[in-house]
Amino acid sequence: MILSMTGFGHSVIDTEVGQLSASVRSVNSRYLDIKIRGLNIDPEVERDIRQLISKNLIRGSVQIFFEIGINSSSNNSFSFNKDRFEAIDETLKMISQNYSYTINPGDFIRASDILSDNRLDNLNSDDIIKVTNESIIQLNEMRELEGDKIYIDLVSRLTTLKKGVKSLEKLNKSFANNRKEKLQNRLQKLLGNHELDESKLIQEVAILAERADVTEEIVRLKSHYEQLSNLLDSGDSIGKRFIFLIQEVFREINTIGSKNGSIDVINQVILMKDEVEKIREQAQNIL
Repeated sequence: MILSMTGFGHSVIDTEVGQLSASVRSVNSRYLDIKIRGLNIDPEVERDIRQLISKNLIRGSVQIFFEIGINSSSNNSFSFNKDRFEAIDETLKMISQNYSYTINPGDFIRASDILSDNRLDNLNSDDIIKVTNESIIQLNEMRELEGDKIYIDLVSRLTTLKKGVKSLEKLNKSFANNRKEKLQNRLQKLLGNHELDESKLIQEVAILAERADVTEEIVRLKSHYEQLSNLLDSGDSIGKRFIFLIQEVFREINTIGSKNGSIDVINQVILMKDEVEKIREQAQNIL
């Protein structure tokens, strides 16, 4: 089983200070990047949240947003921050006097600038961890569902690539004989009635065939395909290793196209490179 790095989870629980919700979303990233938004959480609790996310999500750009719902029990939970309001008011007056520029306080001051939410003081850290964990579980369920779809697509495309390498193998074996026949006909036309030196022809064909032989590249491609298949069935965090192998596959296919310039080989190489690009795009989202 493989996991996608894209997912979303949302959880709500009842607490003594109101409903606490957590929304966590993740998208693909080379590393784990965690952003915590919404509440001014105690540093120790934030550390525990980060450890929980790191353990369960492993990699991706992750953002989690916390919110406390307002209910009847929280009518008196806000207090007016008089000192902060007056400081902001004085700053706006100074701007108006010194720069002849008036700023509407309503466009500048947010509720969070002058209101303090006293409920945070009574919010249980265990509730924060609980709602975080439940949202992560939901996110991972979505990651699994998307991972299953990616798995099916990648297996199908790998099957196409394996068929392609079999075609290349057949073309590689028949290349020497075809090359000999074409070269022999061409030389015979050039020489006319003169006798063709068969030994020299064989020698030249052998040199050309050796230069165009792609047996080594085909063997490596088969090995890479086998490793890719094993990775897909390993159930581990495979994204980085999978992308590395795909890059090696692309390099080998490119080499084959450069060494053997026959039309049939070039056409097969183009088809395979197209499949590899599609696999590479999907692989960017694998955990």
